[in-house]
Order: sequence, then C-alpha cells, then structure tokens
Amino acid sequence: YEIKGIITLEDIIEEIIGDEIVDETDAFVDSTQLVKVNRNIGNSDTTNFDWGRLRLLDAKIVEQCLSHEEAKAVTAHLRINYSPVFQLLSDHQLYRLVSEATVEELAVAKHKELNNNSTIDEEGLPVLSDEDWLYRKGIETDVCTLILGGKVTVLAGVDKFRSDLSSWSVLGGATFTEPS
Repeated sequence: YEIKGIITLEDIIEEIIGDEIVDETDAFVDSTQLVKVNRNIGNSDTTNFDWGRLRLLDAKIVEQCLSHEEAKAVTAHLRINYSPVFQLLSDHQLYRLVSEATVEELAVAKHKELNNNSTIDEEGLPVLSDEDWLYRKGIETDVCTLILGGKVTVLAGVDKFRSDLSSWSVLGGATFTEPS
C-alpha cells in the first residue's frame, strides 16, 4: 500500500452525488480555490448565521469574551475534568469567572539570541522576552490559564522536562486551591 492523501467522508459523499458540498466553514466552492463561496444568496438563513458558534472550533476566530453557550461548555468541562481544582467554587461562581474572563490570542514566542549567538541561557531555558513567558519558576502568580486552542510548551523540573499542552488544558490551577 502507498499513502496518497486523506479521503474524508465529505469527499466520498461528493463523489456519490457528483457535486461539491459547501458548508458554513468553506471559503471556496471547490478545491481549486478559484471561486469564493457567496454567502449573500437571498436565503435569510445564510445571512443570519451565528458565526460565533464556530469560535471554539477555529482558533482564528477570537473575540474578547466567550459567548453564553461557550462559557457554559467551558464551565462544564472544568467542573467535570478539573473538579479538584475548582471544588471551592459553586457552579454559578465558576460560570461567572469563565464568562467574565478575557480571551487572549498569544503570538508564537520568538527566541532571542545572546551575545554568543545562543538561544539557550545558562539554565538551559530558551531565551525569550518577558511577555512570552506565561509562568516562571520561583515567581508566584494568581493567574489560571485555560488553553482554548493551539499549544503551550512547558519546561518542568530540575531537568527542564519539555511537555506540550494543547486545547482544554489548564495551567496554574493551584491558584484556586493554594492559600494566598
């Protein structure tokens, strides 16, 4: 066998019906990307589509705060998957915390070069500007972070073990369990 690419269920159905399937996430009518999708065809359902519903599916669609539905989904996720972290908060308090928190889109960290052209410091850590670090060893914080999309690299322990965390991971949960 030789791998030639990925075939989706949508591709199979398109072959069966002999036509392109264009949904709310498509920007172009077909794979040649020559014809853009016209979203303003007299159908009121397409012109009134709530694009905010897709924000949790597409990291490029970001606003300042989560919608009511998104906040409810995030609250349920945190309550079920991180219950020890958020056990001191009522459901209402957790929902309010999530719904009022700002969503921030972070840029990819850029490594700085030292005088010897190295991008690693004497502790073996990447040399980053201060704003590129979410948390630093030995520096207390009162910030808890939920990753909605993308990934964050964590360097932990004496050996600076590298681990990548992705969507729906929580960092700094001790903020809610440790006394200040």
